[in-house]
Amino acid sequence: MEWPKDLKRAKQLQEILRRNVKIGPLKKDPEYITGVDAAFLNNKVIGVACVFKYPDMLLIEEAYSLTEILFPYIPGLLSFREGQAIIGALKGLKKKSDVILFDGQGIAHPKRLGIASHVGVILNIPSIGCAKSRLVGSYKEPGFKKGNWSFLRHGGERKDTPFTL
Repeated sequence: MEWPKDLKRAKQLQEILRRNVKIGPLKKDPEYITGVDAAFLNNKVIGVACVFKYPDMLLIEEAYSLTEILFPYIPGLLSFREGQAIIGALKGLKKKSDVILFDGQGIAHPKRLGIASHVGVILNIPSIGCAKSRLVGSYKEPGFKKGNWSFLRHGGERKDTPFTL
C-alpha cells in the first residue's frame, strides 16, 4: 500500500478502509499475541512489535522498524504517521500472531478506524486498540470484576465492542 502524504488522500483512504473493518470474536483462543507501539526520535518513527506466548505471556520474539516521518500529527489520523513503522516491525517477525494489541484506538475512533483497526484491515489480522484516552462517545464505568464491560455510545449509536477490565 502506498502511504498518503497529504490530508485529502489520507481521509479518502480512511473512508475506504473503514468499510472493511470486521467486528467479531476470535475464531479460537489465541496462542500468540503481539503488542505494538511507536516512538519518535527527531524526524524518525520507531515501530516496535513483541510476540508473547499466551496465556504464559512468555516473550517469544521482538522486532523494530525505523522510518522517516512522512505525515504530520493530525488528531484522528495517527495511523498515517505511525502505521508504516508498525507494519515494518510486524513484517520483521517470524512468528505470526493470532491477535495484535495496539497502543492506540481501534473502532472507538471518530471514523471507527483508529490505528488498530487500520493496520488490522491492511494486514487482515484481528486487532485490538488499547488507547490511553477516549476520543469519542460516553460509557458507563464497568464493574471491577474481571470480565465486566460496558458499551461505548457515540452520536446515538452503540458501538459493537464492549470495553472490559
